[in-house]
Amino acid sequence: MIDQAKRDQALYREVQTAYGHAPVPRLYLMREIYVADSDERARAEAHPYLLQYWELWNRYTQFTRGGRLPDGYDFWRRQAPMLHAMSFDEIAGNNMVILGSGETVANAILELASQLDLMGLALIFKLGAMPYDMVERSMTAFGEDVVPRIRPVLDRDATANFAATTPALHFA
Repeated sequence: MIDQAKRDQALYREVQTAYGHAPVPRLYLMREIYVADSDERARAEAHPYLLQYWELWNRYTQFTRGGRLPDGYDFWRRQAPMLHAMSFDEIAGNNMVILGSGETVANAILELASQLDLMGLALIFKLGAMPYDMVERSMTAFGEDVVPRIRPVLDRDATANFAATTPALHFA
């Protein structure tokens, strides 16, 4: 999926350049996330809820096979069967979701940021019917264990991107 995002990113840059604009980040990425005190615990706790949540792709697959998706859903026609067929280990192993300890999750986010020129990263903390207390624990762990690890790097990158793409203001 990162390869698809890289192709999208290249297309956005190509279009921007073709129309005389400096390339700026335009790619938004969405990832499901669960943070626990260890990688093993995160995987075990998220497993049943992620599989329930991931079952959504089966519904898209059924619509695809039944010819009931509108023409504008070509991307989902191709993607849904592939996504539905993935095992939990494939989903996690292909960075389709971000699961783990604070350190593991921070490293995964920084890796995504290094591979892609992101404008935004949307994180989904509620997987399927995951109980509120689990969602709250994961969000708290994210704030306490992940954000301090990623903020300095992402703030630095955001400042550099802003400076590179914003015209200097000149006052007379």
